Amino acid sequence: MFNPDHYLNDPAVLAMNLEERGAYSTLLFGIWKMPEPGVVQNDDVILAALARATADEWGRVKPRVLAAFDSEGRPGWIVQRRMVETHKRQTRNVERMREQGRMGAVTRWAATEKMAKLWPSHSERGTGYGVRGKDKTPHPTPAASKDRGNAVCVIPCKGAEAGVPIYQSEVARIAAKLPTVDVMGELKKIVLWCAANPKRKKTARGVMRFVTAWMMRAQHDSTKRPKARRRSDADYIASNLVGHGE
Repeated sequence: MFNPDHYLNDPAVLAMNLEERGAYSTLLFGIWKMPEPGVVQNDDVILAALARATADEWGRVKPRVLAAFDSEGRPGWIVQRRMVETHKRQTRNVERMREQGRMGAVTRWAATEKMAKLWPSHSERGTGYGVRGKDKTPHPTPAASKDRGNAVCVIPCKGAEAGVPIYQSEVARIAAKLPTVDVMGELKKIVLWCAANPKRKKTARGVMRFVTAWMMRAQHDSTKRPKARRRSDADYIASNLVGHGE
């Protein structure tokens, strides 16, 4: 990243006049776009073109402009070492952020797989929503099943007047996976939330993901250490002052 202090306090820049500083700055912009940022061939035609200068103008500014570059480390080339280091640092940062993004995606996919294990898909539950492609035609949803037990509640959702039922077997499964969560209590909260926020209700396809995320958040909140209650003035007086004057 460009640092004005490095530029303004560079002894080579301090020795330049206005014309030389303009040519040097323009040259830096051009060199940054080279295949190897900060490195360019030491050729007057190339350098004049990058500095947007004529041959005569470049001839006047060349000595002091090139004094700001290293021309000995790589014969035939000039190197702006600070720019080279800046580009390397930026490249490392980009790679680090790319790796963090990849690891974040892995974490999200793992959470998605965990959700899939906690709750069956709509096709497995027999709701008839999104079973094939974009088919969202609702089908009658049974209120009870021998395998799943009775429906303990129905989650309101968009596009389905009957809502999406939650069965006893599903409550047992989520309770086994998240033992610190009051599943029935959280389901009641979800139903109340959907009733209070009709515009934010989920689709039948997204209800299970919404419920699972809600339950996992409740599990996380239940494991947090409760904050210490701030002692009130009344408590302090009751425990320290009352009776001491008698």
